[in-house]
Amino acid sequence: MKNPYVTDRPLAPGDFFANREASFRQVREGLDTGQRLFLLYGHPSIGKTSFVNQLSTRLGANYRVHRAPWAPPRGADLLWESMVATARAMACDPPDDDAYAQDPIPYAQRYLTACLTATTDASSSQGQSLSTHLLCLDALAVADSKRGWEETLRAFLAVLERVENLALLLIIEQAERPDVNLDGVSSLALDALDRDETYELLMAPVQGTMTYDYAAVGRIHRLSGGEPFLAQLFGRILFEKRASAGWVGPPEVEQCVDEVMTEAASLFEARWQAGGPLARLVLAAFAEMLGHHGVGSAADVALHLSRLGFQIPEENIVAALEELASLAILDRMGGDIYRFENDLFRHWLKRKKDVVEAARQVRGYRRQRVHRGFAVREESVDWVALLLWGVAGMLLFLIAFLWRSRQKHAFWTGGPAPTAVAATAAVSTPTAVLPTPQKGVAPGNIVYMAKEKAEDTWEIYRMRSDGSDPIRLTHNNVNDTSPVWSPDGRHIAFVSDRDGNREIYVMNADGNEQINVTLEVAGDWTPAWSPDGQRLAFASLRDGNWEIYVMDADGKNLQRLTRNNATDYGPAWSPDGERLAFVSDRDGDLNIYIMNSDGSEQRRLTQDEATDQSPAWSPQGDQILWESYRDGNMEIYAANVDGTELRNLTQDSYADDHGPVWPPWGDRIAYYSNRQEGWDIYTLDLASGQRTNVTRSDMLEQAPHWGP
Repeated sequence: MKNPYVTDRPLAPGDFFANREASFRQVREGLDTGQRLFLLYGHPSIGKTSFVNQLSTRLGANYRVHRAPWAPPRGADLLWESMVATARAMACDPPDDDAYAQDPIPYAQRYLTACLTATTDASSSQGQSLSTHLLCLDALAVADSKRGWEETLRAFLAVLERVENLALLLIIEQAERPDVNLDGVSSLALDALDRDETYELLMAPVQGTMTYDYAAVGRIHRLSGGEPFLAQLFGRILFEKRASAGWVGPPEVEQCVDEVMTEAASLFEARWQAGGPLARLVLAAFAEMLGHHGVGSAADVALHLSRLGFQIPEENIVAALEELASLAILDRMGGDIYRFENDLFRHWLKRKKDVVEAARQVRGYRRQRVHRGFAVREESVDWVALLLWGVAGMLLFLIAFLWRSRQKHAFWTGGPAPTAVAATAAVSTPTAVLPTPQKGVAPGNIVYMAKEKAEDTWEIYRMRSDGSDPIRLTHNNVNDTSPVWSPDGRHIAFVSDRDGNREIYVMNADGNEQINVTLEVAGDWTPAWSPDGQRLAFASLRDGNWEIYVMDADGKNLQRLTRNNATDYGPAWSPDGERLAFVSDRDGDLNIYIMNSDGSEQRRLTQDEATDQSPAWSPQGDQILWESYRDGNMEIYAANVDGTELRNLTQDSYADDHGPVWPPWGDRIAYYSNRQEGWDIYTLDLASGQRTNVTRSDMLEQAPHWGP
């Protein structure tokens, strides 16, 4: 199959084009009701030219679409420039500038009428019926003209009143709606795609050839900010790398980020240059702030800049942030909080643009010298004070030396080992017997997937619930993911692509005897143990789309539970084994559903249009956890099984929180988050709200599952 993702040109009428149906409908309904002038706006790379190219196939035979590329200089007479562009698009004689100068609007009416008549006559001679012509002027780089923007639109309306069968679509290169409010002018905005539209853009062209994990689609959507061009870039590169394997997971997305940034460099450089000098300084600082994940306020930026030695009034920073929002680089979330429209541009800025270098282009704000370490001061030295401090330091050193000598003597003469030595011994020699948990620390073990660097493959690890004694269980140059404990803690089910496609494996808790229990050419995913440990529920592509199946733990007695054209995955057993929660997009978006363990009585639990996935039951079976994107970032939610008492447990707007799971005793949860950069596993005490980073490492750790 040829790579279906187009990134080197606008999409042509024959190319696959996803979404934008509401905008197509607005143009069609406007034309049908006599609308004559349309403004189409959106920032570069949002797909305006591709949209125009699809109009001829979306409007029907009653309309003829002419795309007229133009690039009028700043301050030009747009009415005159539109006639020049029309002459090129319709192969008419060029307009007469002297005649136009004497009487612009009447001349424009006569000229455009003559062009349409010639085009209509040519069409009639070929047997084509009379139709309305839609002239698309692509694109206006600046929203001003010699006449003035509003006066220009009034001139276009006056011309169109006297020219039959002509409508005009002006494409404008700006993110915000043009500041005009005239009767007879219809404005259309091309905004970023939502998550479901990004999913369609990626999945529809390769259906039957390749599939994406939903987490992978979510990552691409977050990185691209829903910009079609960037999503297409991901699609094209991933198709080249993964078409033979037939699927794409989050690791593959991370591995191609650098390549996508390289190919998008010219776009990002143009976006960087679009703002003024102060806006670029603020943008560089906004991208550089650690721990904010591309979200912050003017106060955050001011604090970061002050730490670097730049004292800039906060009101100036606010103005710069507003300028960046008008350019669709930042998105205003409400109040004074902003975030990057796409994370990929933020990552590019962190690598390519420096705050200090950007500051050199800004007049009036110079870096103040920040003194670090010891500074030489031109004043007298208090030698007596220095001598006293020296004596105090020597006394402290002597006391510490004598105390340490005392400890060593006690240890080597048979006394009890100090706490620090005991802790070291525990780490170096793991034991299967857990110590009595400290107050406030949950017992048990957590199994999870981790890797050293983004380009590495995922491996399965286990650790104590406090993060100690991490032990690697798999050692393959493939991806081993999604581990889950059996209820008795003796086995771990997981997903591996070691056979060329994803399969469900089961191994002993120490990593031995890794056995493929699905043995299926199609992909298998998201395993879950039944409470009695006898069966596994999972999702499989073996019938053409993701469906929920159950089987014995050794792979026998396979049974299909869901049967529809939607995607169903992520099963989770209730503690009594009578029900399964799962994820489905059967109603148009991803939500949590519940069914009986035999597949009957399937009902929807969550009712939000945002993505809801990764369900997990409480040990008592009365509540369900899941991850939700309903707040603009991924958070951990919980509700009663009937959907009541909905609550956001993590409430962390600066991060994405995923993969929630309850321990067997239910007083806290585990999940993974990027709230401290990278990915770490956290626990959250449900009574106190205290969250703890239990991995605290430079590795990437995800998908925890709490066991005995």
